[in-house]
Amino acid sequence: MQTADIFSQQPEPASSRVPADDLPLDIPHVSQWLCLPPAATATPGIPQLQDFHVLLETRRGRLLWFVVNQRALPEPALLSAIARRMDSFSETPGFETLAGELYRCEELIITLRDDLITHETCWGLDLWSRRDIVAAVFDQRFSALSAGEIRDTILRRNSDWLRGALAGFLARLAPEVTATLGALRPSVYNYLNTTCTTLRRNRLQALNLFPVFLPQLFKPKFAGIRRVIDDGGPLIDAIADQYIAARPVIRAIRGTDVLAAQKLADQLPELLQVLRDIPVAWLPRNATEWGRFAESIAHIERLSRTSVLTTNNRLIFRDCARRGYRPTDIDSDEWWRVGQEIDELSRAIISAVCHQLNRTGVPGNHERHARLQIDRMLLELGIKRVGRIARRWGPAHRRAQAAYEAEHAVMGGILWPLLSETPLNVAGLIAQQLPNAEALNAEAEAMSNCVASYVHPCMTGQSQIWSLHNADGTRVTTLETQIISNDDGAARIRPGQHAGPRNTRPPKQALKAAQELLHSLAAKPQVLQCYLDWKNTTARTPISERRLAASVGVIIAALDEVLLPRWGLEEMTRGLVEDGPNQTVD
Repeated sequence: MQTADIFSQQPEPASSRVPADDLPLDIPHVSQWLCLPPAATATPGIPQLQDFHVLLETRRGRLLWFVVNQRALPEPALLSAIARRMDSFSETPGFETLAGELYRCEELIITLRDDLITHETCWGLDLWSRRDIVAAVFDQRFSALSAGEIRDTILRRNSDWLRGALAGFLARLAPEVTATLGALRPSVYNYLNTTCTTLRRNRLQALNLFPVFLPQLFKPKFAGIRRVIDDGGPLIDAIADQYIAARPVIRAIRGTDVLAAQKLADQLPELLQVLRDIPVAWLPRNATEWGRFAESIAHIERLSRTSVLTTNNRLIFRDCARRGYRPTDIDSDEWWRVGQEIDELSRAIISAVCHQLNRTGVPGNHERHARLQIDRMLLELGIKRVGRIARRWGPAHRRAQAAYEAEHAVMGGILWPLLSETPLNVAGLIAQQLPNAEALNAEAEAMSNCVASYVHPCMTGQSQIWSLHNADGTRVTTLETQIISNDDGAARIRPGQHAGPRNTRPPKQALKAAQELLHSLAAKPQVLQCYLDWKNTTARTPISERRLAASVGVIIAALDEVLLPRWGLEEMTRGLVEDGPNQTVD
């Protein structure tokens, strides 16, 4: 059960209220207080423990609402100590901190409340009324009434008492603060009713301009905005930066609580994401258009059964905004196709940005940073222009896959580097380096040796396996070579194992061919050095990381082709890399 807004109500005359136990009014550090139930309402016998809901205003004008479980009405000394502790802070602390301070102060289990004060459901009214009903039945009050009539009478009496008591309490609070809020929570009241006149003015002005930000006020992400408010800084710029929204969008929601009335204020971050897709000329200008705006969002989500923040729905909503927020169907294949293309481009950007940042070793939430860059690109370019970029992404990715197929096969461990791309003629034989596991298996089967087990040495650069065969393809021997480093760091090649079929001794021609092969390769120091560098870097990377790098490498090549220079990968990663580990991304 909720009351109506009672800020506009006048306190009831004392004679019209339900009589309650007298509350001591002259309590040190307390300006006024209200307690529900107003007195212990236990059945005859031993008094029972019950929850007392206490709302008090301190002498410094701060509100505190708490629940304490005990047998009798809270003592004035307890209320004074709590109010004194509340007023000892220069600024009201956060909810959890304040709860801990009050517990340490009085060693009581005090449950703080920060709900809307005018909501009767937060006051334990039902429990109080049930106890009153039990007591009324026990002492045979209202004997002429039925059980249902007794219940209705007591509920109505207690509700009237609470409404009247709250109206009187709230009427004595700072009127400029209660007028700004419209709905009162202790934390927000204390924030606005600060004793510093400059802070009080700045905070009141900010919430008068942007009442829709009230539900966001004490969230951690809003801390920067609170600092701007207190400093009297450019609020619109700060909010636009916080939510990655255009300044005209922020101005469009200034001075209106239409969004709050439409129950969209709690979805403000999502709402601003939708608004940034809409040109300034299409933004809602009055209460009627804001109403159609809210109805359009609900209509699209109802028909699609997904959030309006999906790429498809954002495109649909943009078209809806173009037509004055009139209802629209959502069966356009074009919208769905473009939405899918933008999502694919976004996934590619996230993969590439995360990969680049991981390589730099800079700590942080890299995926969150990547999504932030995508949001900024959408804000600057607009969803329609990003859609045109996304349309080019698919073909560019396919071209990159074809162009880098061999290179990325090596990177991913499918192939390994070759010292010679073509077979070499040496001493009347042909020497051909085996490029992959399949070739090793074929050599092992033909020569009856164990060279098939050399996949890992070849993949890590420890060995290179060669097949020496005649011009007609008849295999003669299998040769192993190794690339190692001299003392000066230069690469050199040396022979390894060399055997004929079934590991027999190589014939003289094969021995001479192996010698000529080594001499030929030694004459190519740059080739050997490139291979050694690969062996000491890429080959030492776990194969799972190498395969990831191979796939991301294709993505990066395609993104370099389609992204504008202002939104290239270097630009997207620069902010986090330059700021280092101290950067936070909201």
